[in-house]
Amino acid sequence: FLEYIYLCDNLIFKYNKGSGKTTQLPQYILNELEFHSDSDDNTKIKKKHSNRISIAVTQPRRIAAIAAAQQVCREYNGTRSTRLLGKEIGYKIRFENVTTPNVTKLTYMTDGVLLREIIEDPLLLNYNIIIIDEAHERSIETDILLGLMKKACKQRHDLKLLVMSATLNMVKFSDFFDECPIFSIPGRLFDIDIYYQKNLNFASLKSKYVSLAVDTALNIHQNQSLGHILVFLTGQSEIERACKEIKELEKELDYSNFPYNQKLYAKAKPRDSLYIYPIYSVLETKHQKSIFKEVPKGYRKVIFATNIAQTSLTIPGIKYVIDSGFVKQFIYKPELSMDILDVTPISKTAAIQRAGRAGRYSLDCNGKITETGNLMADFPISPYLAKVLLASIKFKCSAEMIIIVSMLSVEDVYISPRGQKKQEEAHKAHSYFHHVSGDHMTMLNIYKQWASPSLGQYSKEWCKQYFLHYRALVTAKNIKGQLELIFQRLNLPILSSKRFTNRPYFYNYKQSTSDTLIKMFNKDQQQELVPLFIHPSSSIHSSSHSQDAHYLEWIIYHHTLFTNRCYLRHVSIINFEWVKDLLAS
Repeated sequence: FLEYIYLCDNLIFKYNKGSGKTTQLPQYILNELEFHSDSDDNTKIKKKHSNRISIAVTQPRRIAAIAAAQQVCREYNGTRSTRLLGKEIGYKIRFENVTTPNVTKLTYMTDGVLLREIIEDPLLLNYNIIIIDEAHERSIETDILLGLMKKACKQRHDLKLLVMSATLNMVKFSDFFDECPIFSIPGRLFDIDIYYQKNLNFASLKSKYVSLAVDTALNIHQNQSLGHILVFLTGQSEIERACKEIKELEKELDYSNFPYNQKLYAKAKPRDSLYIYPIYSVLETKHQKSIFKEVPKGYRKVIFATNIAQTSLTIPGIKYVIDSGFVKQFIYKPELSMDILDVTPISKTAAIQRAGRAGRYSLDCNGKITETGNLMADFPISPYLAKVLLASIKFKCSAEMIIIVSMLSVEDVYISPRGQKKQEEAHKAHSYFHHVSGDHMTMLNIYKQWASPSLGQYSKEWCKQYFLHYRALVTAKNIKGQLELIFQRLNLPILSSKRFTNRPYFYNYKQSTSDTLIKMFNKDQQQELVPLFIHPSSSIHSSSHSQDAHYLEWIIYHHTLFTNRCYLRHVSIINFEWVKDLLAS
């Protein structure tokens, strides 16, 4: 295929899981270009604007981009350390750039980062080769990238595009890129046997798949040879429940009757025979890393994971995969004009990927970009939050708004520990920051106290004391710094209101979301109303169940979470007087 890189502008790669395409293929291309750096063919690839090699590889998730860059850095430099990361091999994710200008040759990045680069530089003059990985996931960013890359390649014949996908229908990709060649990359070394649970329909399965997954894991543990077990569930609550269930059921197992490894299991205490680990995105980093720990010979790991382990993590020793067939993801509901987080069945491609873990701008009414839209496009955050930042300048509170937007852009800062006693301690600690107006001012309180010099300033121990995610707060700090740099570049004032009150903040925030809310509740067609509940983690959750509930008639929220109820997350109370003019218009 290396010959075709010189001959063709576009190439399509169909691969199986375990083929090494994310880490090995970019290295092959880099080595080829380095070895033949002075050849005539290579000169065709090296763009006329520069005489250096620069390859970009996109990933759909930040953790995947970082992990791939770290692995390739080790292999490329022949060391087990990643201290050279950011030199020849680096990565870019939102608010983090670990590369060196004019030095880095291979850069892993999220598709959103490359999309922002192509908006600023439509011909991508800084790169020779673009590799779009996991194209089958068909995210909005990836689909837009494919269209923009097709246009760029037609204008720059020295720019090469490689699209890698696990989808079964590769002809569509090839036809889109003018019938370019398709290469197939073999994957795993061993075949995988796939078994399906019998006599189940969708309705019955959705209510009991967690218990079925636990029972299946124990059945494998009792009756199958050694090898670790990976179980796919949808979220933290299900995973914690499954970990608790399997620990209780394991105590009842009779290891003397095991057909495999009887001597080893006979010596094992029930609580020691299985090593049970959870893995989900908001789990603390040190606990996430524990899934990679080796266990004693003859013992087994059972890992309960969300789709974070589907494409982003490779766990050594996985022999059995139990797939619930469900995933929790944001889905756009046109009848509500909003995104909801709901549990839905996975796609066929996602099922194949899970099995592969084993064996191996703003527009005006004419559709034109407005002046405000052009400013908003410079911020790598959602349009709603970008609008909030611009509106905050008018009310001289942009400094505080930058903090709040940064906190809204990271994962949940609250730690929910295991055990009732610890949970009560955490709830008491969290209530210390609660603001009577709601969660947005609460987040401002948290960050300001964490950043206070009198309290240790950015202290990790302070976070432990109050059960807060240190990693999330550090990320918010980095985002805050990046947003401040964008304000400076755009010559926008960063103003602080020493008497920062609720009104300017809420008024601005409401301006950014009012159009959407009006569309939701003023539709012509009749439709069933959805009951809304304030999430238990909210600082005003208790108020919604008290005699003061009438104060919650008008609220704003950041997003919704669908479980057995429709919950509102990041909720704050507003005054009707602040928004009546907007509603009247």
